[in-house]
Amino acid sequence: MDKIAKKLEHVVFGIRPILIAVFAVITLFLGYKASQLKIDAGFEKQLPLKHEFIQTFLQYRDEFGGANRLIISVSPREGTIYQKEFFEVFKKVSDEVYYLDGVNRSSIQSLFTPNVRFVEIVDGGFSGGKVVPADFMGTEEDIERVRKNVLKSSIVGRLVANDFTAAAISFRLSEIDPKTGEKLNYFKVADQLEESIRTKYETTNIRINIIGFAKAVGDVAKGAKGVLSFLALSILMTLFLIYYFIKSWRFAFLLILCSLVAVIWNLGMLPLLGQGLDPMSILVPFLICAIGVSHGIQILNGVNYSIYQGKDCYEAARESFSRLVLPGIIALFFRYHWLYHHPPNRDSHYSRAGHHRFCWGFRPHSNQPCTPACTAFLFENQTGTQGSYR
Repeated sequence: MDKIAKKLEHVVFGIRPILIAVFAVITLFLGYKASQLKIDAGFEKQLPLKHEFIQTFLQYRDEFGGANRLIISVSPREGTIYQKEFFEVFKKVSDEVYYLDGVNRSSIQSLFTPNVRFVEIVDGGFSGGKVVPADFMGTEEDIERVRKNVLKSSIVGRLVANDFTAAAISFRLSEIDPKTGEKLNYFKVADQLEESIRTKYETTNIRINIIGFAKAVGDVAKGAKGVLSFLALSILMTLFLIYYFIKSWRFAFLLILCSLVAVIWNLGMLPLLGQGLDPMSILVPFLICAIGVSHGIQILNGVNYSIYQGKDCYEAARESFSRLVLPGIIALFFRYHWLYHHPPNRDSHYSRAGHHRFCWGFRPHSNQPCTPACTAFLFENQTGTQGSYR
């Protein structure tokens, strides 16, 4: 095993200028590709598609409808729903839902849709009709009639709150937009929910709440810029902490740079594979950078130890590489062996589980040889006295 490590060391350090140049070119190319990375979302990517329950759901989805449902709750800030102002706003919101992108119109259910009905037993048999009749004008008599129809129906607790303080509009979204025939843009739907419904109809007297996958994805996407700012701040804090630990600005910058190379490679590979970044995986760059810093600290600890033994930085980097390259290769082998026997679901490279597996497996390729090679190249003439590597 030592012979293998020595051979790898000889190869890597024998061509370290070429190796660093190749890493630089690949990083620039993948950095350009990472700039084209788009946030991509899909409801089915959140499902364990190989589970037998989900397979049964997919088999009968056309008959029973999908599970990608949105619910809009409209409620008066005071009192119950049996107010003229509430019904006026609720009718407008219910009509607005028909024009959202990707809506399965046959699935829309609200007090004003014809598929929400009541049935009662009368002297002549059965009687029924729409909960809100077609001639509803909002008078006190009409509102009282609706109140009685609601009690006769089965929608209390489902489309109307148990205490009658809110009513809901429920509908499903299709993965393929029926208007364009293309994949549904969830971020556009989330913007429409805000602009066409909440902003337009929420008042000081009416409150509107929206839940569902499309709304959650839109909220996560809006917070993505804040996450990137936090990533930059965390990298800056990590830089100062590394300097406090090793007392060398050059080593600190080198370690951060090599860790960011791993992040760039991972993000740049996704557009090459024709994939996007799922909003639920927006924190993966934090994870990759943190792992890179952790492994880089191990490498620099080995370099530091050898320097304090009296060796120059070049020899210290070679020794550190030799000590850590085999454990890294073994860990990499078992990682890919596990991935081979536990393949991720469809759209794996940007689903949460698949993206984590892909990044965890790919990260050591860049950091393992990059840090010691750069250390040896940049600090080759440093000698082994305390503080000389600063």
